[in-house]
Amino acid sequence: MPGQARVSTEECQQTEIQALDANKHTVRPIPQSFLDAIANPQEFGQNLNY
Repeated sequence: MPGQARVSTEECQQTEIQALDANKHTVRPIPQSFLDAIANPQEFGQNLNY
């Protein structure tokens, strides 16, 4: 559409990457449904602080 700014996917991704804080965004919790579905959940365990 005329008059609207277009931003490339690469530009959006770069902005998101710059917003990541390495001290905060290191791991995510492993979903309990995943741990319940596998045969060896003790081997995986949960990520620290979750």
